[in-house]
Amino acid sequence: MKRRNFIKIAGAGATIPILFNGMNRVAKASPFENSNGLQSSDRILVLINLAGGNDGLNTLIPLDQYETLRKVRPDVIHPQSSILNISDGLGLHSSLTGFKELFEQEKLCAVQNVGYPLQNQSHFRSADIWTSGSTSTVYEGSGWLGRFLALRHPDFPSSYPNSQFTDPLSITMGSVTSNTCQGQIYDMGMAVAEIDDGSNILIGGTDTPPDTYAGEEILFINTLMSQTNEYFAVINQALESGNNLSEKYPEDGENQLANKLKTVANLISGGLNTQVYVINHGGFDTHANQVNIDGLTGAHADLLDELSVAVAAFQDDIEKLGVADRVLGMTFSEFGRRIVSNASLGTDHGSAAPLFLFGTSVNPTVLGNNPVIDPDVEVFHNLEWEFDFKSIYWSVLRDWFSLSESELETLLFGTFDYLPVLKQGIGSASELDIAKDLRIENIYPNPIRDYSRLNFYSSESWLKASVLDLQGREMKVLADKHFSANYHTMNFYLGDLPQAHYILKLQNSSGVVTQNIVLVK
Repeated sequence: MKRRNFIKIAGAGATIPILFNGMNRVAKASPFENSNGLQSSDRILVLINLAGGNDGLNTLIPLDQYETLRKVRPDVIHPQSSILNISDGLGLHSSLTGFKELFEQEKLCAVQNVGYPLQNQSHFRSADIWTSGSTSTVYEGSGWLGRFLALRHPDFPSSYPNSQFTDPLSITMGSVTSNTCQGQIYDMGMAVAEIDDGSNILIGGTDTPPDTYAGEEILFINTLMSQTNEYFAVINQALESGNNLSEKYPEDGENQLANKLKTVANLISGGLNTQVYVINHGGFDTHANQVNIDGLTGAHADLLDELSVAVAAFQDDIEKLGVADRVLGMTFSEFGRRIVSNASLGTDHGSAAPLFLFGTSVNPTVLGNNPVIDPDVEVFHNLEWEFDFKSIYWSVLRDWFSLSESELETLLFGTFDYLPVLKQGIGSASELDIAKDLRIENIYPNPIRDYSRLNFYSSESWLKASVLDLQGREMKVLADKHFSANYHTMNFYLGDLPQAHYILKLQNSSGVVTQNIVLVK
């Protein structure tokens, strides 16, 4: 028997290690059809949590800001000669060779400067904001994917599993279910973790509540335990039926993230129809000893190497298994790190950071602008966010899982900008190619004293150009009218605004683009 068959499952808070023999598989229905022919219920999202707060400035490195970064974070800056260039002004940490290969193969999308207004720098609170998909001023108990799954399965957990939905709705690879998959009432998933022994504990249930004060609660727990048994059976069957074909995985025990992704690939190839997998890759809280003296190696380099190797092997595996078109991967982290390094060869809690999506369906590009680093930056300063992380959630739920605008507004408690993180035609509606249909050519001068000039290209469309503050509030509308399909020049005046950093935003029917601007007086 495979070592992976000895697993621990926690369903709705249960943490009892169990072993269960397989059962016959049941064909699943796929009722939610996507416009391009692929059923949305066949699609799988794999989330990788870079827990602790990843240092984005040493992950996706703005080469045009390198000299300033070298001055303000000399103890942790990555050696320029080792950076893996992916464009003239942008590079990856040298440990991310797998990511560079995926980018060159058009299977990686990077989104720069992802954050949210009023960034909270507490691990627990910021992680809660990211997993819930709420704002920093709202405490929401459910997770963004938990609400999505509850929308698709409103009767869960009653009568689940059933002949139509035999498999867990979501799986967290670990001993505790991710808050991301917490519904507004029930946990919409279960945790699966490998163990090294063959504990054989079968959990029995009953249909009759005991005649006690807590009888109904006990019946509910028994129902969940029975459900856990049934889910384990199909998981065990998938593990036995599935396979791994990539030779890029490290040896067992060398890379825990790779081990977990390997199991996910095995489950998918074995026929498991779970739609969401969440994996934790911890250790990114690098206050001290983030790098060694050489600046090239160290804790952060090791973490990025594990991530890169694991993701590259997983992508290679699902392609060889023939399931790559069904799988989308995404990383996230509760915050980035400070611009200025500390005295302990590390960095402290920050704000915005890059986010990556990977797979054959991603738009293989870099969205956003290189962050602008002020040479006079102080230790308490943070990177400015350019994209609200909920815009990425909005776009993934819309294009990958075919949610409507009204469903998205309900699940994410508002409306957010659409970002083209997936290829044209992947989503429920055909999207225009934002690289062709809307782009900022340049803004000069920037920094701005009073006046500046914007050069941009737009398709024929109604377009709104506006200036936002760093909390996302609209400070000034520069244009709100119809534009022809052409290159355009717009002179604008900001002398009536306070000196500060702002975001220039263009939005038309194809999507949205932004660029950081600085007003000085």
